[in-house]
Amino acid sequence: MQATVSVSSLSPPPRLWALDRLKVALTFMVIAHHVGQAYGNTGGFWNYENPERWPYLGFFFWVNSSFFMGLFFFISAYFVPGSYERKGGASFLKDKALRFGVPLIIFVLLVNPFLMYVSYINFRGGTLPFLTYYTRIYFGMAPKPAGFIGPIWPDINFGHLWFVEHLLVYAFIYAVWRLVRRCPATPAKVQSGAEAPSDLAILGYAVVLTLVTLLVRTWYPIDDWVFALGFIMSEPAHLPQYLSLFVLGTLAMSRGWLQAIPKARGLRWLWIGIGAIIAGGLVRYHLVTLPQAARGIFMVAAECFIATGLIVGLCTLFRERFNTTTPFWQVLGTDAYGAYLVHVPIVVALQYGTGGMPVGPLPKFLLVTSLGIPLSFFVSHRLRKIPRVDRVL
Repeated sequence: MQATVSVSSLSPPPRLWALDRLKVALTFMVIAHHVGQAYGNTGGFWNYENPERWPYLGFFFWVNSSFFMGLFFFISAYFVPGSYERKGGASFLKDKALRFGVPLIIFVLLVNPFLMYVSYINFRGGTLPFLTYYTRIYFGMAPKPAGFIGPIWPDINFGHLWFVEHLLVYAFIYAVWRLVRRCPATPAKVQSGAEAPSDLAILGYAVVLTLVTLLVRTWYPIDDWVFALGFIMSEPAHLPQYLSLFVLGTLAMSRGWLQAIPKARGLRWLWIGIGAIIAGGLVRYHLVTLPQAARGIFMVAAECFIATGLIVGLCTLFRERFNTTTPFWQVLGTDAYGAYLVHVPIVVALQYGTGGMPVGPLPKFLLVTSLGIPLSFFVSHRLRKIPRVDRVL
């Protein structure tokens, strides 16, 4: 039997620089994804609407949404137990309220109203002045005007910061759970004896995730957003993945999974994820024909296997190939959270600025992406130079 000790009695594990690089790569992908919402068939609301759409961006969106936010939840959760141990419950919650709560308040009350207003004026037939819109429509203090076209009423929402809101809620739940358990430290296996999940365990997760997701989507299709408990902005279609991966992220840290998973096993699941992408593409574009009911089940299964395969595989690949750092990558890793926070108004401004260019949607997508990524990181970096702002960003 292998001995177990507490995290607090162990020397800190070697830093996984691979996760910092993976976090930066995911932030690049999120920015590209949001750029593409103006130029492809996303099915969701966006603040700018290009008149032409490139249909093949839909596949890019499907692959992204299959795994990248789930991987963000996994990486974010990986650092939660250690943060709780270092700071204690009260300081842990104070830190999360500052880092997550302050950006939410600023975005919802100051930034998003302007983003929604320019959409209201330019694409939804709006004529009201801003302050009237802000009170009557954004906060929903008046009946919906006849013929109004727009998202769920009222306009107030967390936008892309729904992810930050979820992290705040999950951090609070984690702190309560630790308080109820009254355990001074998270149990953990000694690193040298850590055991990674087996292929069978990983397969079992993918299958269970598929079954639960299928059940949820009988009521909530993709892009159907709700406000759980009246204030938690959620897309139930992907919620089983997000919740489960947050939990697994905390376990991965305390049990040393990312250090222990064998290279061959991790890369095997990377290929499984890539295979699921290919299979999903074949069915999506009717190169392989399935009955309608079977097609729906298959696409959900493909999505869940993409998530499982790429998350296991990318964590292993980056650990094996990119588990080093340089000053440049450290700066990018530090600025990634801020870039996530600020990128939407930057992207929307670029989309309006390039809207009149006489080119198709694909060149615009590539141009705005190539500008939006460095600008978002630059703005984040400059904001972090402001006194006390770095405590939030």
